Amino acid sequence: MGVTLFFDMGAAAYTAKIEQFAAGDEVQQLLAKSMTLDPVSQWLVDGLRSGSW
Repeated sequence: MGVTLFFDMGAAAYTAKIEQFAAGDEVQQLLAKSMTLDPVSQWLVDGLRSGSW
């Protein structure tokens, strides 16, 4: 889910959404933690955006 949203929204909007959730209630904070991209997901997005593969 994270890779698709990040790819569609762009880095700034995705980061803003995570920050919005992080400031919310416990459920939203949990969602924010689950949305954080790991290095492999970031690498996938970078490759898709740049057209490397």
